[in-house]
Amino acid sequence: MRSIARTTWLLAAILVLMAVSPAPSWATPHNQLKYFFINTGVQGAAEGKVLFVSNKAQSFFTIKTSHMTPGTYDVVVNGAIVDTLTVDATGSGSVTHRTKVKKNGGPLPYDPRGSILSVQTTGIDLLTATVPATPAEAQAKIQFTTDLANLGVIAGSGEATFQSRFGRMQFRVEVEDMPEGVYDLMVGGVKVGEIAVDATGRGEIDFDSRPSSDDDDPGLDLPLTFDPRGQTLSVEQSGVSQLSATLPLL
Repeated sequence: MRSIARTTWLLAAILVLMAVSPAPSWATPHNQLKYFFINTGVQGAAEGKVLFVSNKAQSFFTIKTSHMTPGTYDVVVNGAIVDTLTVDATGSGSVTHRTKVKKNGGPLPYDPRGSILSVQTTGIDLLTATVPATPAEAQAKIQFTTDLANLGVIAGSGEATFQSRFGRMQFRVEVEDMPEGVYDLMVGGVKVGEIAVDATGRGEIDFDSRPSSDDDDPGLDLPLTFDPRGQTLSVEQSGVSQLSATLPLL
């Protein structure tokens, strides 16, 4: 029994060390930039990502989309149409460009890094991403919490929480100590959802730019079709603002 207990303890210790030890340097792809698009809400199920890889042998990038309406779409970089993406009958589409150093390949036709990249139809954004310039920027986790100011109309308080990594954005607004009822959430002057406050005075609303990949609360998050950073946020009822804040621009 003592031998079994010692073995069990050793296994537990190893697991703890594995959990707290930093990942080896090779585990982080320093030459790979991956970034997800935001769905603007025009085609609600559409998803997309861009992958850019650069090393001594080659540079290449691919833009992949899924769950889109079949057809032909424009790839737009900083407002200029640079490419065409064809979506097949399964709803999938892709564009890939590659240049190989050893074969004296020419430059890539365009570079999505550090640009505003979008997939459009007739000038309307369906998917959009502000692509970082480096893999480190894409891998960095952005997170902040902002308190909402009470404007003196009713009792209550609230806060907004935002986090992002690899382009996936999650946004939550929570309120408490407020009268029971339904309140409008306004971001940049546009209504983006409603907060239902229950008898305890609490309520919240959650957004996720990739809600289908949320395993903890599947189906509970609303699609995040906007970037709240730098925007004025307001919790309103009957057109009267109750709580307000200007979110950081990060």
